[in-house]
Amino acid sequence: MTNGERGRAVVVGSGLAGLACAVELAGSGWATTVVTAGRAGRDGATHRVHGLAPWILLTAPWVRGDSPERFLADLARRGQGLERTGLAEVLAENAHAAARELIETLDLELLADEPVTLPGDEIARGLRCLPRDRHLLLAPLLRRCAELGVELRERTLASGLLLAAGRVVGLTVFGRGGGGPERIAADAVVLA
Repeated sequence: MTNGERGRAVVVGSGLAGLACAVELAGSGWATTVVTAGRAGRDGATHRVHGLAPWILLTAPWVRGDSPERFLADLARRGQGLERTGLAEVLAENAHAAARELIETLDLELLADEPVTLPGDEIARGLRCLPRDRHLLLAPLLRRCAELGVELRERTLASGLLLAAGRVVGLTVFGRGGGGPERIAADAVVLA
């Protein structure tokens, strides 16, 4: 690829990370395929966690007097020195904007106007939310993928990366119904 041309991207996984990545890639002009072992947005860790929790809890600096610096101090105290340098700083600095983006992207409904205090926090930072579509948390991302022309390959297992000249150039997959192996050429492969 040269001169800013976009190519073909394959995303492995159809949870929150995979579908959000597919939306970003397709929205930037990439021909995008999502490969998932189950049903897109309906199987996997994101779906299971949502099914177990009574609500979604987003933690970020929300109230007057709080700040990324205070959030970082709480994260460092709770991490007891086990956190990786740099990652907690990125989380603290971007948590508010990322949480707002999730609320919009997933069409979440706030359960209360004010955040709740979480264990270990000195300031209320937990914002409780539920998806407006009570049946499928990732429905808004699936709709956006459809609008952008993302190809969804359900019931397809990724079994290996294709390599050439020291770089990844695609993916080997098997259909769960017995199809495969099949090679999918790609300019970018994302394991989400």
